[in-house]
Amino acid sequence: MKTTFFRFNTPGYRQRPDDNLMNIQYKGALTTMTAALLMFAARSQVAAANQEKRTTLARHEAVAEYQGMNCHRCAGRTALCPDRCGHSGMMASFLIHKHLKHARNPECGDPEKDRFVVMLDDHHRSCRPTAPKLNNVVASLQPGDAVLLFWTHDGVALDDQSWPERVVSVLEKIASLGSTQWMEQVDRAAAVRDEQEHGPSLGSTEWLNAISRKLGVVDPEGHGPDYDSDEWRRAVHRKAFGLEPEHLIRAVYRSHDGAELRVTFDNLRRTVTLHLPEGDLMLPQAVSASGARYVSADEEFWNKGARASYRKGGVLIFEGESLDQCAEAGR
Repeated sequence: MKTTFFRFNTPGYRQRPDDNLMNIQYKGALTTMTAALLMFAARSQVAAANQEKRTTLARHEAVAEYQGMNCHRCAGRTALCPDRCGHSGMMASFLIHKHLKHARNPECGDPEKDRFVVMLDDHHRSCRPTAPKLNNVVASLQPGDAVLLFWTHDGVALDDQSWPERVVSVLEKIASLGSTQWMEQVDRAAAVRDEQEHGPSLGSTEWLNAISRKLGVVDPEGHGPDYDSDEWRRAVHRKAFGLEPEHLIRAVYRSHDGAELRVTFDNLRRTVTLHLPEGDLMLPQAVSASGARYVSADEEFWNKGARASYRKGGVLIFEGESLDQCAEAGR
């Protein structure tokens, strides 16, 4: 193997004939290497410039009511609208009942909101990148279900463009009283343990005491319902989520001739929804000397105990008794 040594002009050294060629080759190699390094640096700068930058402007943690899905179409202000702009698609809508936590950049972060919507897929039924895991959760929900809803308001920048994004991090249906998931949700709402779950174990006496005092279920002297009793769990649920444990009560009434009427009482909004063959009819609660009375225009629904009636224009349309004897919850 032949080894080549680069020689440079130094005092007392006599240059050989092939030294000039080697110097030229060496300088050419340096030039090529320098060009490659400059090109690499330029590409790195371009890559850095093309990298998405995301800043969290606000964090929201709330208790909400799922209201259903609807098809949203954009305002049609660009050549891509409405099919290719990415702003038309199926939206899941939520009504905010209680804000658990809210932190924001005072200059540009979203304030507390009464409603929240998130796009699950676009006009072509393609899953949105900001909500790939939400479809299964939303599919399991019924309108009126209470949920924990956490999201961030992010500012996104790429090159010379910027835009806002609302990214959902938590969407969970509020679990049944006393379950492990319910305790986890109560703990999250009351912030007894930190994000690393440092603190008393779920369900322990220390945890029950901390939850009771943090939510104000007991007074400073410890007076209140017995820990982990049904009364205690209901009180915790109201304090943590701002909702009655069963704010939606569903009942079915049957008349003497076999006709049935399905209704849903909403104790939070004080309404009743009648599920009629021609569509749903929602009536607000009105003053009643006996039982529960719901009135709107010329329509009236009244129930007391297991009995209920529905009138339209003063004409009796339906009268019957509850199949499961649970209609008293709607009073």
